[in-house]
Amino acid sequence: MRGNRILHAFQEYARKHRMYIVYPTNRMISDGHNANSSILIDRDGDVAAVYDKVYPTVCELEQGVIPGTGPVVADTDFGRLGLLICFDLNFWDLQEKMAALAPDVLAFSSYYHGDFMQQAWAHRCQAYFLGSTVGSLGKDILGPAGEVLYQERSNCRRSITRPINTNCAVIHWGFNVQKVAEARLKYGRKLDLRNSGTCGCATLLSNDPDLPVRDVLKEFEIETWREYYARSASECHKKLDSNKINKE
Repeated sequence: MRGNRILHAFQEYARKHRMYIVYPTNRMISDGHNANSSILIDRDGDVAAVYDKVYPTVCELEQGVIPGTGPVVADTDFGRLGLLICFDLNFWDLQEKMAALAPDVLAFSSYYHGDFMQQAWAHRCQAYFLGSTVGSLGKDILGPAGEVLYQERSNCRRSITRPINTNCAVIHWGFNVQKVAEARLKYGRKLDLRNSGTCGCATLLSNDPDLPVRDVLKEFEIETWREYYARSASECHKKLDSNKINKE
């Protein structure tokens, strides 16, 4: 039995290189039962969080795997990190619960790719999506508006390493076009804007650690994607309620 030897090896590696590691493993939780888990190891080599796959497959359940009880998001020095495993990607209720926890990054460990579901999760959770799949399956890094940033499809290379900037926010273009232009005029190269195609939103990024993007949003009264859609839904509900009263 290998016990915790691999976990301890990863802990030592994380400690030595001052890095975070997500270690996916089958974790024994009781006699005859285990969980399909992602273990987050921090820069000190300590276990920072453990996530148990909420939706194991039927085959896993038959083999004694116990489902997890809900999403897990851990606070790190680069933002809030959410953990996902394989078949989890297909369940909208889990996606909604994860989105409510407002992660900055999603780490996805999997035996299947998920295709457009990866973009759906990134966009809904407004989080970078790091797709780590086995073997020659595609490796992807997606932006928090669902935009594809990097992909690796080569059979010769089975890993991908790229920088990401979590000092950012997803905005909707509605009512924000002029405000964003004014912010970029003032701060110049300290701000970047990354369009997400034709879905009406973009990612505003600060390249200056001393300029939190949330301060830019506040200064120029720029609504985030979440705020814009929440306001839109609220106004629709008010209109329906008002119309109902008038009919009465």
